[in-house]
Amino acid sequence: MISSALIWALTRVSYLNLPIIIDTPLGRLDSKHRRTLIENFYKYLGEQVIILSTDTEFDQNYLEVMEKVSYKQYTLDYNEDRKYTVIRDGYFNFEKGGI
Repeated sequence: MISSALIWALTRVSYLNLPIIIDTPLGRLDSKHRRTLIENFYKYLGEQVIILSTDTEFDQNYLEVMEKVSYKQYTLDYNEDRKYTVIRDGYFNFEKGGI
């Protein structure tokens, strides 16, 4: 929460419209604070906010909220054998039991 508040403050005082990238922001938050951040914080943080998350940060409920407040979602699948990443449209596929 402190780092999120710091990011918010920096975006407001800088007067620069820069893209913001946030890595695994929800990992240590309870469900109430996760939902609040998704619904009321990230969509107002800047014009281009990129959130990198893991499948353990979001469940189906958060996915539905994220789809309402974001423009686009992608899944990055790293292939260990071939050493490259495949980019797919959409977020984690919870209905089929994971990626």
